[in-house]
Amino acid sequence: PALSLYPDFLKSHAGFSELWDSTIFPLVERSSRRPKVFVRLFGPVEFDGLRPPSTWRFKKALRMFLLLVVNEGRSLDAEYVSWILWKDLPPQKARRRLYSVASWLRKELGKNAAALKSLWGSYALDTSAFWVDLWEFRNFLRRASSAGDPSAKALYLRKALELWRGPLLEGFEEEWARSAREEARAALVRSLEEACGSLLGSGEVAEALSLAQEAHRRLGYPETGRACVDLLLKLGMTEEAKRVYSNLRGEGSLSFPPDGIFGDAP
Repeated sequence: PALSLYPDFLKSHAGFSELWDSTIFPLVERSSRRPKVFVRLFGPVEFDGLRPPSTWRFKKALRMFLLLVVNEGRSLDAEYVSWILWKDLPPQKARRRLYSVASWLRKELGKNAAALKSLWGSYALDTSAFWVDLWEFRNFLRRASSAGDPSAKALYLRKALELWRGPLLEGFEEEWARSAREEARAALVRSLEEACGSLLGSGEVAEALSLAQEAHRRLGYPETGRACVDLLLKLGMTEEAKRVYSNLRGEGSLSFPPDGIFGDAP
């Protein structure tokens, strides 16, 4: 229906269809959802529209909710969820406990209880009820990957970086949480490498350096630090590269320079 709001002469324009599919429709669709619950998973987990995580009575209900949020609307088999939550229990006993935990989760969701879907032995979340920083983060990385223009790649990557308040699911050390954390980190580093490579290919070395520096300020990973040093050297700024490397090494971000950069320096 939203498409009918645009005049025929505009809809017939050669580039309108692509613009609609890539930009306008996602924005219209998202604005029509009007999520009731806001979930932030980067850094300390925070909710807006639900009770603070620390006040949830049953921690297994919290973990079930976070597991479903990380999976972004995908249906998870009840056997799998119960195994994740109670690996040390027999399957049947874990399954019985899962029913109880799902009931408590609905109570925590309150007026949004219907967002927890249960069908044919599986659980999922109705994504229209939620805004989640991880979902937005993934969306920006997908857009960065599909963008043909280097500047557009950098723009979407910067938007993803703005959502990064700290490691994903900070303080949660279950295997599934650590796996999701590492997946988010690896995806961001891949996107950074792709965007910087694209910028370098178009001669925008300074922009590539700016992007790498912003990523390292927010993440502090060895990969982002090495990217900064590499780009400074590509600009011929050897002394600055040495200074940045020394700072990174002092912070413990780098234990050795990128191959062959500073001769045989240890």
